[in-house]
Amino acid sequence: MKQARCKVTSEFKTKAALEALSERLTLTKLVQKHESHPSQITQGKRKFLDKVNDIFSKGEKAERAFQQENENLFKIIGQMKTEYDG
Repeated sequence: MKQARCKVTSEFKTKAALEALSERLTLTKLVQKHESHPSQITQGKRKFLDKVNDIFSKGEKAERAFQQENENLFKIIGQMKTEYDG
């Protein structure tokens, strides 16, 4: 009989990745604690490290995009005004 796949929540993955990053427990102990495969722990740790920079840079990217959109809109308004006046 086939065993059902375990659904893992993002909170669980985050907790496991943070524990792996803290390096208080060995990989073997983490695997036993979370009942997962070593590759899942190391992949989660790697993915967390790859994505952590996005957390702090999203605000800057959004601000730049907002400013760029405002500049484009002001250009369009200026062009429409000159066409209307002309």
